[in-house]
Amino acid sequence: MKKSIHPIERLRGSVQSPRLPGIDVARVLAIFGMIAAHVASGPSSVSIMDPSTYPALVHGRPAVLFALLAGVSISLMTGRGERPTSVNDVRGIRLKLIGRALAIFLIGLLLEQLGTGIAVILTFYGVLYFVALPFVWAKTRTLVIVTVCLGLVGPSLLAVIQYLLPKGNVSPTIGLVLGGVYPLPVFWGILLLGMALGRLHLQSTRVLAGLVAVGICASAVGYGVGSLWGSNEEPKNGWINQDDGNGSSQPDWSTVISKLQKQKSKQVDGLQPGNPAAESSGDASSDEGIESRWGQYWEGLGSSKQLKDSIKKSVVDSAPHSGGTAEFVGSGGFALIVVALCQLVVSRARRWFIPLAVTGAMPLTIYTAHVIVVFVLGGPAGTVVSNPLYWSLVIGSVIFANGWMAFVGRGPLERFPRWLGNRAAGQ
Repeated sequence: MKKSIHPIERLRGSVQSPRLPGIDVARVLAIFGMIAAHVASGPSSVSIMDPSTYPALVHGRPAVLFALLAGVSISLMTGRGERPTSVNDVRGIRLKLIGRALAIFLIGLLLEQLGTGIAVILTFYGVLYFVALPFVWAKTRTLVIVTVCLGLVGPSLLAVIQYLLPKGNVSPTIGLVLGGVYPLPVFWGILLLGMALGRLHLQSTRVLAGLVAVGICASAVGYGVGSLWGSNEEPKNGWINQDDGNGSSQPDWSTVISKLQKQKSKQVDGLQPGNPAAESSGDASSDEGIESRWGQYWEGLGSSKQLKDSIKKSVVDSAPHSGGTAEFVGSGGFALIVVALCQLVVSRARRWFIPLAVTGAMPLTIYTAHVIVVFVLGGPAGTVVSNPLYWSLVIGSVIFANGWMAFVGRGPLERFPRWLGNRAAGQ
């Protein structure tokens, strides 16, 4: 007969070694920050000299922190953050990641169907797991090098790609992946940074203090550049503006899938709608030939000055969700500070942080619950902005998570990715 565990002991065990409770606390801060960005009212930009603007830190930065922690979690899956050396180990980890990615992506896709207007991060989070697959076996040095390249060169490369893409005819998938609220190349770099971070000895005071110092320097540089030459205003959308025809400027994966299905249904013999050959394919008497539209394409390109301005903006923009290099450096540094400080403080007072650490161990459940609450209160495309609601969600999340952990264990939605990941790996 299996011995039952007392609820209090189960809660205490959730923060005991080898688990890193500071990571869970940092994760719950990211979740609560994103919830605040969705439902709480407050300033839209931060001024270092004005403490009353500090609540604006919830814009953009929690998403970066969430992506960084995703990388840390992937590294910890390999066995306390060590680089896997066995081919079988790497294969098993990759299969687990694929299973978890699918589960998280599906949950996010279902949430997008509610039409709340929230830029659901879970679908993108699932995509991040997929793009992490090639780097599971990578050396820490390789992770750092690729991170630096993506952070410093990625935004400028995106600006060039946007300039070269045909105006008004951008694939919805490209628009979302490259220029949505979460530009993939930029967040990919943050994910890899988290994977490198997870390889470090995160119980060492010296290592954590060093991370705080690096984070402070990076934040100072990133936001310093942004304040001098960039923008502090959050953009309505990424660099590649997509309009779904209904006035929406926040594309999501549901929109992408819907558009792709419509395009497929309109295709004629494999040709895209709008193509002269497609429009005339049903007319047997139509003349054959080639109608070149390269002239229209070259005319549609902006001036060289527009390209230069776009590249400059991609470098110096530090605004939330801008995807600029300055935002990458500044927000990445801010995320490092949060993770290192959480681990420094929580590891020395584990029991005091049990409620927050337990809540941080149920990110899927808490995030999903807040989207559903917004849907119930506001309906499809509704807006819900209420500070009392925000604090109710925070307090309710902590109470629910700790009650569930005490009497049941692992979070309800957290079981699905774990189960699917284990099934994919044959476990």
